[in-house]
Amino acid sequence: MAKKSKKAKKSKKDSSSSSSSYSSRRKSRSRRSRRKKSRSRPSSRSRSRSRGRRRRSRSRSRSSRPRRRSPRRARSPPVRQVQVRPQTPPRRRSWSRVSESSFDSGTASPKTAACRNQPKMGILYWGCGLEGQGWDLLGYGPGGFPRIDRNSDALVDSWKGRMENAQVTLRMCASEGPGFKRYVKHFMMLSAKACVEFRLTQYHRHNTLNRRKVLTERIVIGGILDCYHRRATNTGMRISNGSPGDDFVTCLRRRARRYRAQASKQGGHFAAVILEGGSCELRFAAATRALERLEEQRSRSSRASNGARLQRLLLILGGPDGISEQIRESLRQTLEKYTDFPLLGLALPGGTLHSYYALATVLVFHDQGLLLPFLEQQLGPPRPPVKLQPRPPAAPPPRHLVEAQKAELEEKEQTELPPAKPAGPLTLTPGPLSPGPLSPGPLSPVRPVLVLTPKAPPGRPTQKQGVPFKAMPTTRTTRPQNDLAG
Repeated sequence: MAKKSKKAKKSKKDSSSSSSSYSSRRKSRSRRSRRKKSRSRPSSRSRSRSRGRRRRSRSRSRSSRPRRRSPRRARSPPVRQVQVRPQTPPRRRSWSRVSESSFDSGTASPKTAACRNQPKMGILYWGCGLEGQGWDLLGYGPGGFPRIDRNSDALVDSWKGRMENAQVTLRMCASEGPGFKRYVKHFMMLSAKACVEFRLTQYHRHNTLNRRKVLTERIVIGGILDCYHRRATNTGMRISNGSPGDDFVTCLRRRARRYRAQASKQGGHFAAVILEGGSCELRFAAATRALERLEEQRSRSSRASNGARLQRLLLILGGPDGISEQIRESLRQTLEKYTDFPLLGLALPGGTLHSYYALATVLVFHDQGLLLPFLEQQLGPPRPPVKLQPRPPAAPPPRHLVEAQKAELEEKEQTELPPAKPAGPLTLTPGPLSPGPLSPGPLSPVRPVLVLTPKAPPGRPTQKQGVPFKAMPTTRTTRPQNDLAG
């Protein structure tokens, strides 16, 4: 056992000594390698010198060797492969230059040209303001109006006149890509005083050029104020602040007249719907049934490719306070002359809703293709077009008026002088010539007052006052001859 323990101790000592020697060798190797590396790394100057020596030696070795000149071959010029791209025709930009007065008169963009014959709609938002007096863009009304801070250029008091609700309702018409839904052409904010009409295509174009695509309160409400105060042009808005002859009835009549003309030009009809409750309610089940019936009728009839009968639709909705009976009656009377159907009242599921929620619901039905068939079923047949009757012939005037006119003419003929006879051609006859000198011309009336006295020649006596001037006779004076001259 003692031998084994001694051997174990020796093995431990040997292992410890071997490990220590191994570690010392490793350290020495690492130090040597570091020294070699540090020595092997020359400085930048030595590197440049060594490179220069190598280049010189190479050049000397090349110069000592005989050069072999290879015969030159004619190289063909490189062939450039030109990719011929098809030239696209220039883009028509006539649609971007449209007058601000009437956007409908201009040509449409290439994207909307394909949707030109499809049904379009406009939206009328009624804002009664405080106490039904309407909006006042100058802020003098009882409810006030939002304003723009001059220092920060931010919109202040956007809640006045419930303009924030109108702004959100306008945002319901927005869409990705074209800015607004292609079938929504106009958005009107009408009140008893101020009226604003948006031409949405031109309005989106103006916002795009100014890098203002997001419809915030500052852009919508502030844009109205900027356009009214003429701080912005070509905005696509038509604004009036209760000026005489430009109230809400005039704006509505102008828009309805144009919708009626556009619908009749495309072979369709124009209708108006008010979303303030009515006998019929817009439901999904009823709309699907109406769509099925319409498809059956179109499959049977020969006019299946003509599309919907309604080509123009005007949606009327009110703000938080709704639309009063008096305003509703005036709207009905104004639209009665231009629509092909009577004004239809439509109720939405859920009872009384906010204007933006009601508009979003209607637009969803239209996107699914259920709105127009449902409305066509509810509206029924259109009214017969009003034919203009010929004007009746004028009745002859009574006898006593004819006799009175004749008597007046006779009195005038007696009191007035007879008309002078027209003079004949002018003939000039030469008269006898006077033997004396010609008579002087017409005298001036100022001549006898201004008596001008002629100036005396130099070296002569001047004219005395009241004594006429006598001109001295001019005689040639000769020098006297000298008597002594020989």
